[in-house]
Amino acid sequence: MVKIFLTLLCTMFLTSCNAVGSKQFNLGNKKAKTDRNNTKLCVFGNVDSRPALWINHKRVILKDDDKSLSLNDMRGSVLAAVTEGENIYALCGNDKELVLWENNNATVICSVEVQNVAEIVVENGVPAAYFVTTNDVGEAELKRYCNGKTTTLLASEDFRYCFLRDIAVVNGKVYGALNTASQFGEAAVLADGKVTLLEKYMSEAYQIKIDGTDVFVCGSKFTGKQFDDSPEGENPSSAAIWRNGKAKTFAEEGRAMAIDTDKQGNLYAAVCNIGVGDDKCTLWKNGKKIKDITSAWNIEVVFLSVNGDNILIVGSEESEGIGGVNGVFVWENGKKTYLYEGAENVQLHGATCK
Repeated sequence: MVKIFLTLLCTMFLTSCNAVGSKQFNLGNKKAKTDRNNTKLCVFGNVDSRPALWINHKRVILKDDDKSLSLNDMRGSVLAAVTEGENIYALCGNDKELVLWENNNATVICSVEVQNVAEIVVENGVPAAYFVTTNDVGEAELKRYCNGKTTTLLASEDFRYCFLRDIAVVNGKVYGALNTASQFGEAAVLADGKVTLLEKYMSEAYQIKIDGTDVFVCGSKFTGKQFDDSPEGENPSSAAIWRNGKAKTFAEEGRAMAIDTDKQGNLYAAVCNIGVGDDKCTLWKNGKKIKDITSAWNIEVVFLSVNGDNILIVGSEESEGIGGVNGVFVWENGKKTYLYEGAENVQLHGATCK
């Protein structure tokens, strides 16, 4: 689905991202506040075009007591979800409606097309939703909804020709991992209200992580000496992590799809290799491979969490062979379990551990 989405966007714009700024961004001196001791795992996305939400490995169906509506009645995706104590908050994209679930109350907060990236954070006990709308000509705006009020944080000219792939909200500031919609594609980062290119061409950004004053973006980047020096049909690239705009590559092939840091400052990455069939996902620490996670087809990882000795990875994969089915898996400390198996199509949008 991601690859299809990229192709559609590239066809739509067919232009480079020269409008994106190239200045370095300022992270300030504030430390990110993170709670690493919570254990409630929340996984979300869609299964066969139906919204899907799992909490602590169990499928959850949210209901609206006032309208007798449930997730089972909808088509679309759970774009973001978070738990706070016993409270469950979820953001569901359904055609051209965006629905915010607060326990057993559903509210339509937007009635235009919404991109498949969003975030929910609880601010002063109230859920705040961050999402991206797109108009009929492909112009995007980043918006925030809280307490019945919607505000525009970034207008279309702020990230023209780009689309967000991941959002992080820390201390009220919004950060993002982006890709341009140009012919060749470039990774970019959103910080301090500005979009900054990370590479000139042939790169992808998947996820963003804020750790103290550091901004990490993971993905892949072109590793040829020149853009046109590769044999026809070959585009050499490696898994990459950008720290405050500077890239380090590792693994001869692959995409760093999810990242996390521990309290000692070690940097972990879930890397999926680039290939056709028999794909692999591996765990890396400080640029070195330490574990094999899974081997399947079309592996997509959306979440990596490191808490002391506990390492947690969430993703989706397709079983090998013609007519293979899709499954959602959780890998924890060497053991892989499935939240769901047997779907024709699975698209995960993320996970939280609160």
